[in-house]
Amino acid sequence: DRQVVIGAAPISVADIRLIEAREHHVHVTLEGQTVTQRARLSDIVAQTRPEDGFQPHRSWWVSARTAHRLERDGQKHVLYLDDGTRIPVARTRLDAVRDWLEQHG
Repeated sequence: DRQVVIGAAPISVADIRLIEAREHHVHVTLEGQTVTQRARLSDIVAQTRPEDGFQPHRSWWVSARTAHRLERDGQKHVLYLDDGTRIPVARTRLDAVRDWLEQHG
């Protein structure tokens, strides 16, 4: 069971559903709870593997097992997770998100 260190806390990669960066903190959504730590999203993403998940937006990292589908919402694209959570997809990352979903979905 691989772990990533978020703040000073080791967390199992398998338990992470998504991570959102807000200002100087990350909000890590696990099964049944959310953990907030002072950390940089880029430092956490550097500890993951491509098969673990991906970044649809500079402020988000999504677990591979939760990514469900990509849809257009007006002028924007949204990634839907298995629980209905909507994650914004940056225009500049749209092709990478499509490719990732095709390869891992």
